[in-house]
Amino acid sequence: MDHRSSGENYTKIIKISPRLRIGDFGCGKAKIMEIFGIDRVASFDHVAINDKVIACNMRSVPIEDGSLDVVIFCLSLMGKNWHEYIKEANRCLMSTGTLLVSGTVNAIEEGRLFRLKEILSENSFDIYKEEQWDVFFYIEARKR
Repeated sequence: MDHRSSGENYTKIIKISPRLRIGDFGCGKAKIMEIFGIDRVASFDHVAINDKVIACNMRSVPIEDGSLDVVIFCLSLMGKNWHEYIKEANRCLMSTGTLLVSGTVNAIEEGRLFRLKEILSENSFDIYKEEQWDVFFYIEARKR
């Protein structure tokens, strides 16, 4: 993300209460876990970069129903079945849990994520904040 968007998204995450459990879906290099620690962050990716990252498909993460307070997708809604990742996030989130999604504007306006807002609604999420910076978008949604 550009400097402004990555800085503002980091600020959003840093403000998350220390009591809340975070799921980083498609964590890449597990930077969120690096910042907040393994006790607070469950990091999932198709390929585990270390023994703290859980290798799995984001449509079926090995975690109990309702065990997360926040789920993050940062440039990680990839593949044809990305809509299944949203369904899985819903399963993993506690009631009224928060979903944070960021990606490219092109993907949401014309590309593979063009139905994202509809899919969020279909999976019982209400969007309460949308922002755009340059070529990136950011959505905060809450589970109904």
